Amino acid sequence: MLADARTLPGPAERQDPDTTGHDATVRREVMNTPGARRLVRHNAEKARLLLAALPAWAGNEVMRVDVHVVDDHGRCRSVALAEEIAAHLRAHGIGCLVEHRHLHHPAPKEGRS
Repeated sequence: MLADARTLPGPAERQDPDTTGHDATVRREVMNTPGARRLVRHNAEKARLLLAALPAWAGNEVMRVDVHVVDDHGRCRSVALAEEIAAHLRAHGIGCLVEHRHLHHPAPKEGRS
């Protein structure tokens, strides 16, 4: 399933362009963006519903839901939101593995998030 972080405004200019959604200040900023908490709750609930429905569709062969959180650069919004979605799922007893595919990419040029 796909969660689109691009629906939220990008974080403001950061003093350190190498910071990511793993950094507490960036994560707080992203999560304080209007709509961020709703996006997390909505997508975590959607993942829970899909996971609950899997046995009816695939028997017990498939017990995994992949949640892809997309962003322009994959360093701030998507990282913070993916971690928050995973925390929400873990709080409901669902094991999660979070992989960030773009953290190793260079930080975007100034003025872009």
